[in-house]
Amino acid sequence: MRRMLVLLCVGLSILVIGLVRFSPTEQAEPEAEAAAITETNVGDLNAAVLVHGDEIAAVYVYDGKIGLMDAGENVRLSERMLKAFLYQASHLNAARVFDEHEPWREYGLETPYATLILMGKDGTRQRIYIGDQAAYGEGRYVRAEGDERLYLLDGIGAEMMDYGPDDFRDIQIFPSLTTESLSKLTRITIEHGENRLDIRGIQKDGAILFIMEEPFHAALNWQAVTEKLVLPIAAVQKEAYISDAGVEHVDVFRQEDVYTLEMDLDGQRYRIVFAPSPDGQGLYCGRDGEPDIIRIKTESADFLNLTAADLMDGSLYTKKAADVADVTVSGDGFRGTLTLQGHGEQLCSFADQQRFNQAETIRLYRQFTMLPPAQRLNDGAALSRSPLVTLIFSLRDGTEDVVRCIPVSDGYCAVVINDEAAFTTYASAVREIVNAARALFTPES
Repeated sequence: MRRMLVLLCVGLSILVIGLVRFSPTEQAEPEAEAAAITETNVGDLNAAVLVHGDEIAAVYVYDGKIGLMDAGENVRLSERMLKAFLYQASHLNAARVFDEHEPWREYGLETPYATLILMGKDGTRQRIYIGDQAAYGEGRYVRAEGDERLYLLDGIGAEMMDYGPDDFRDIQIFPSLTTESLSKLTRITIEHGENRLDIRGIQKDGAILFIMEEPFHAALNWQAVTEKLVLPIAAVQKEAYISDAGVEHVDVFRQEDVYTLEMDLDGQRYRIVFAPSPDGQGLYCGRDGEPDIIRIKTESADFLNLTAADLMDGSLYTKKAADVADVTVSGDGFRGTLTLQGHGEQLCSFADQQRFNQAETIRLYRQFTMLPPAQRLNDGAALSRSPLVTLIFSLRDGTEDVVRCIPVSDGYCAVVINDEAAFTTYASAVREIVNAARALFTPES
């Protein structure tokens, strides 16, 4: 096998001489429908080699085994990705074919972006040149050596023409979340600074229930947890491979602005760490105990900023932020007013000489109105105790709503809206409103 690999390396060195990058250009009009660019039996190949400038990804087959040239002994490779690449490379199908076209340079094919080389066991070499991205739709322009037609390659085939050696790594950062594995999910915890969202999964009658333990105890909306948290976690994809140094050896994970996601799934704990990339172009993430660090798009990890209100069935107070001119929050030792202005993207707010943008305003407003229904208030319940918190909403139509949260037991508070009360909320939810107010407003002297 050593002799075979040496021969492959020598062959690759000769093949890549003179390959350089291109500059973007124009497009052609489609003339014909799909056609095969390559059509080779995988079993007839020694290797499929993709060259981008100085970067080479060479997937080889030897003695019935598949591998990646120069991968290194400690690199864990994905056999599924290697096989998929080998199959796609040997079965490239064009979405469009152009019999007449401008000179090759107009499509980035005079000095191609990449070159794919299929190395046959019979000694043949088939070269496919990869050019510019199409000016309309998706995909890249392609030509085959010895073929004067112009092809448009799209789909997974086009995506794989961007692959480098790191794209074949078997990266195991996020657990596999499927319908079956979801039934074995027992905990999800997200932490960022002092903020903590802790959710437990409980099996009951063949279904999973989500119960929030922090910032307060409450039953959660199953659909909201699935759609806003579980599915986005499952959908996270690598944008770029960064290193195999491991979380503990990468400086960005030592800064303060770090998020952690912990999941208990099928008896195994996954701890994944996220931090802004040094260039601000996404998030680095890695998992404790695993070497790989990848970069993902910031928006793909929006679930890290979910609040309790995002996952609950709603609040007993239902007025929207756009309906409110200001909200005054008062309790034992604190009092302050949040003033709201504008609409839509121009919505903003002010408090204690601070200005908050739209997203910050919505977050604050949700904190002050997070009063999830717990249970119906018993008829004749005594409401003689002092409120833990009082909220006065001055509405933009000139009216006013007064909301008082009055303890009725150790775990619940009656929510009295304009002197009417029908439901309780969790006392822990009220304490979160108090904590938010104390953090925002200057204490009363």
